[in-house]
Amino acid sequence: MNVSNETITAVKELNGEFFAMNRWWDATVGVLGVTFVCEQSSRLIHEHIAHWYASEADVLNEKCLENFNIVPYYPATPAGDVQYDSVLDMMEQMLDRTIDFQNKFMAVRKIADNNDDILIVVELDKILRAVNEQVAQMILIRDKAELYKDDIKAFDHDFPTFFTLDSKDGTRGV
Repeated sequence: MNVSNETITAVKELNGEFFAMNRWWDATVGVLGVTFVCEQSSRLIHEHIAHWYASEADVLNEKCLENFNIVPYYPATPAGDVQYDSVLDMMEQMLDRTIDFQNKFMAVRKIADNNDDILIVVELDKILRAVNEQVAQMILIRDKAELYKDDIKAFDHDFPTFFTLDSKDGTRGV
């Protein structure tokens, strides 16, 4: 094993954060689709954001743990009990969660770097690029929710035009 215990612990905790984000997003898209009747935005967010977190957790586990003969750990996820006053409130809360996730991710990267776990840093940097795309997308979604305010029908109708994530790997569309 060529990975410090501190880095292993941090990566395992980060795995839990990925699945927590997946749970928050799954709960959120349920509210978006059912309560706010935003079918297009709910579908796109579910496929390209909520599922991305779970899928990327698998990448993290494989590249940063399993490849070093370390068994991943899957902590419990939050209940996903969410409540939103508006689509704007929803997107502001989820942007805050997304930025918080990004900060936690960068803290794990710093731990790996501080412990000279260079092989882990290299893999985390690859994933971090996609995390940054998620943040950029969320900033745009929140900004559009603010622009559309209570016109959620128009927000949902126009959503595909400002949704830039076009694949599960978080690559921006053109």
